[in-house]
Amino acid sequence: MTETRREYCQLETFSPRCPSHDDVIVIKSATFGRMRVGRCIDADSLTDSLRDTLGCQADVIDYVSGQCSGQTSCDIFIPNRELLNFRPCSNQLTMYLEAAYSCLSGYPVRSVLIQMQIFFLSNQILFTLTFRSPIEAQRKHEHVYFVSLSETKTSR
Repeated sequence: MTETRREYCQLETFSPRCPSHDDVIVIKSATFGRMRVGRCIDADSLTDSLRDTLGCQADVIDYVSGQCSGQTSCDIFIPNRELLNFRPCSNQLTMYLEAAYSCLSGYPVRSVLIQMQIFFLSNQILFTLTFRSPIEAQRKHEHVYFVSLSETKTSR
């Protein structure tokens, strides 16, 4: 399993692709901000005052993984509203995405579990599972399960 790690600068698109349709993307890490001088931040362009802005960053693996993991390909334009909502740095500063991913043998997922709640009742356990479709990011659906000592009920 080869890992691909790279910086994605302003006005670029993070576009992981798996070479085989039998493989899916697994996001290993994702950070958004101004981590260091590199491909996206040129050392020669940094004034002394801007040098102090390096190091502001946010871990965005949950967002990037939610968009791409389990798919054969995806696209995230830099910057986008969701990444900017993390606000790791001052809004006036140019930020970039650093991401790493691998391709694993598998099939694209149709839904991603985004929340699980467990409630313990007197003689039952209530599970609620909320899923999101990676293709339709705003569409969510919930499954509720009741587990009791005497019987099992499922509802949607």
